[in-house]
Amino acid sequence: MRKCILSLLLLFSFGLMLEAQQVVSRNDARKYTAEERPWIWWFWLGNVVSEDLIDQHLATYSKAGYGGVVIISTYGVKGYEDKQITYRSPEWYKMIRHTLKKASQLNLKVDMALSSAWPFGGAQVMKTDGAKFLKRVDSFEATGSINRKLIEDTANEYTVSVSAFSDKGAYLDLTSSIDASGNLGALLPEGKWRVEAVIGGFTNQMVKRSSPGGEGLVIDNFDKQALLNYLKDFEKDLESMKGVRALFNDSYEVYGADYTSTFITEFEKRRGYSPKPYFSLLLKNEKSELTERFLCDYRATIADLILDNFVKNWTDWSNSHSFKTMEQAHGSPSNLLDMYAEVDIPQCESFGPSCFDIDKVRVDEATRREPYKRPDVLHMKFASSAGNLMGRPLVSSETATWLTNHFRTALSQVKPEVDKLFLAGINHIHLISATNTPLNSVYPGWVFYPAPDFGPRSSLMNYMPDFSLYISRVQNVLQHSKPDNDVLLYYPVFDYFSEIKKDLGVLAMMDHIPTKWGSDWPFAVTASQLKASGYQFDYVSDKLLQKMTVQDGKAKSAGGSLYKAIVIPACKRMPIETMRKLMELAKSGVPVIFDKEMPGDVPGLNEVSQRLQTLLVQREAMTTMPQVSVVNNVDSVLQILSVPKTVLPACGLEYIRKELDGGKVFFIANQKSDFQQGEIILDRFYRNITAYNPISGHFSSLALAEREGKSLVTLQLQPGQSVILFADCGRKSRVPYDYFKGTAIPLQAHWTIDFEKGLDSPASVSTSELISWTELGDSTHCYYSGVGIYRTTFDLPAGLEKATRIRLKFTDVRDMAEVFVNGRSVGKTWSVPYQVDFDVNLLGKTGNKLEIRVQNIATNRLIGMDRHQVQWQECYVADPKRRSFNTADWELAPSGLIGTIVLIGNR
Repeated sequence: MRKCILSLLLLFSFGLMLEAQQVVSRNDARKYTAEERPWIWWFWLGNVVSEDLIDQHLATYSKAGYGGVVIISTYGVKGYEDKQITYRSPEWYKMIRHTLKKASQLNLKVDMALSSAWPFGGAQVMKTDGAKFLKRVDSFEATGSINRKLIEDTANEYTVSVSAFSDKGAYLDLTSSIDASGNLGALLPEGKWRVEAVIGGFTNQMVKRSSPGGEGLVIDNFDKQALLNYLKDFEKDLESMKGVRALFNDSYEVYGADYTSTFITEFEKRRGYSPKPYFSLLLKNEKSELTERFLCDYRATIADLILDNFVKNWTDWSNSHSFKTMEQAHGSPSNLLDMYAEVDIPQCESFGPSCFDIDKVRVDEATRREPYKRPDVLHMKFASSAGNLMGRPLVSSETATWLTNHFRTALSQVKPEVDKLFLAGINHIHLISATNTPLNSVYPGWVFYPAPDFGPRSSLMNYMPDFSLYISRVQNVLQHSKPDNDVLLYYPVFDYFSEIKKDLGVLAMMDHIPTKWGSDWPFAVTASQLKASGYQFDYVSDKLLQKMTVQDGKAKSAGGSLYKAIVIPACKRMPIETMRKLMELAKSGVPVIFDKEMPGDVPGLNEVSQRLQTLLVQREAMTTMPQVSVVNNVDSVLQILSVPKTVLPACGLEYIRKELDGGKVFFIANQKSDFQQGEIILDRFYRNITAYNPISGHFSSLALAEREGKSLVTLQLQPGQSVILFADCGRKSRVPYDYFKGTAIPLQAHWTIDFEKGLDSPASVSTSELISWTELGDSTHCYYSGVGIYRTTFDLPAGLEKATRIRLKFTDVRDMAEVFVNGRSVGKTWSVPYQVDFDVNLLGKTGNKLEIRVQNIATNRLIGMDRHQVQWQECYVADPKRRSFNTADWELAPSGLIGTIVLIGNR
């Protein structure tokens, strides 16, 4: 018996040890799990693939440190038509099966889109299952008998409703009076009547960028049967899809679709009245309370339909066949939170450059966007909030779409965008993109039209293992820690549904929230204030709020996350069901804070007077409840409630906090230029704080002080850098945190620069001034994209004798470099700030050999090819404005080491 108990104890202890070792620092991205590594979108242009090509690509992706691929079939390549494979043909599925087999051997995983390109659609979609819209309204005056042709083209149009309104206020539903030929025949009662016939049509939108065999109509996303018909067609393919991890749905992009054949029945069931008398309001530009209220109900119904009929059924079908679902909800006419909550892997998108205020993080003017359209943490949080509330372990992002124009992307531009995603709660990076380019294709190979190239022919590939390792180290921590947000912020979607302008037919596209509202929308204002004050929070929708329970005075989500308070922004409208739930939570001890005022109206049209009266009674009751506050300063109440926050945002630093092994973990990124080094105060007092550098993999111990009951530490974090702090997580280091505070000593040296041997390699040059190598020689230097090898010797400068570590810091590196000191590699630098740290014992007092191998990106080589009219564009390539692509008039990109190099000691 004692032996059994001992065995159980040993087993239990071993289990705890394994749990504690889930967060680890490895030196090879391939040692991390597939989910912990970055993934790549792999576009099969024309499906021109073979088993050998698949093997070559997957081996390259494995070496690059990727964890998986997302296969998306798309348009073909000029000159390769005879090698194309038809989408979903037996040969295509043979390639899919081979991919799955080879990926498994390389510890990679595979996702695939459930369509050719996007949105869902294809040749199997019948017109009746295709996307539909409210096409037009035919309005006319009538008396007595009506015999009028309303629809000439019955194959492409259909009747939605026919309503008659008398001058005395009477209403008649004449919808059933129109026959199959589109003729309206009816006898009106005495009086003058206005007849309004709303006619629907088919958008006839085809799948965008479809591959050979994938052409066809997009489906009606609001019709359950249309989806089931679409999915049914894939059931014959299930055996060939076995082993796929997740099925993927790209952003909505179904243009103009705002109707479905079951809409009227669904509307009546969900809203409690018939929409027929009000349909024509949607097609007029009149502004009125009636229009606003009906529009809200209309949009709410569409949101329900895409959620219930599309997302839920797609996920149920996929899960029943052992697939996960990965959904991009942004862009859909819905409540994004509810859409993201119903899938296995919510996925947001980082589109365009953020335009960081970080020196040397350049912005490509070709892709610069208006501020309200740039990647925004507050928008990305829709995906992570839903994931946190539902307990989803992975939240993903399509990453770096149109970050730069083609062949201009540097890893120094990608890293801060990835850090921003981590700060938003994303923990599963999907890079876009790579293609199926043959490895012997004309340089630079095939690229996908709207994205940086992270594929086998990319100039970034030599450094992708290092970039992947950085991502893997961070995601390893983020995936194995739990959400730890304290505040729920209510998302007032009914204000959005009631007021926002149209951009998808009569619907509103739920994307780029500031685009529609501006930064002064109360929801955006409150969210920004919470973020700036240093609080950690998630969003909650009306539906997700209904799933909340109470545990120890905290609101508990369906996924088990606990929240100390619920904040309601200054919204105008709120359903009585939502207010009732807030009352229930407040009675159970959960603090509910209204920012500035309680909502004074209800959304929608049906029984509005009764519902409004109920809301007013609820408001009155809420004012007497001790857990309810109506304040002008939400922060003041959260402080009284002792909701933790940090001063990090006030210092210019961004962070996300999570729970790990009974302690806390902080991912902190410096995404501005304000902070270099200083004291920071965390949210409470911790006994031990260990700093983890995810670039180097080094752990070190931070000295702790206490201020007002909270931990105070001194952190050195330059613009562009990031760090992970483990606070009381059981991770300790005996190595003290290094502060490089010594005098920066310029490295005075004469350099020789050699270039890797190859076709058109430039001649060696010598220089004492570090300027772009495009300015040092002839045209071969101008158009060279490759590796320049800088060599010099130097003596150990005076003033560094007491240092144990030396920092080699560059003004600018264009674009990636590996540093060798006395023949030994001491590190690589590929992101801002450009620097490498190494032990001083590698240096002698005199004659130290320094070699820096600098690689630039592909820009200049492409410029040279276009200026010399070298034909290389086998595949479709477009610039950010969808124009033909040519680099001949581009300015040459600076290349090599530029500026000065300084040595800094840690003592």
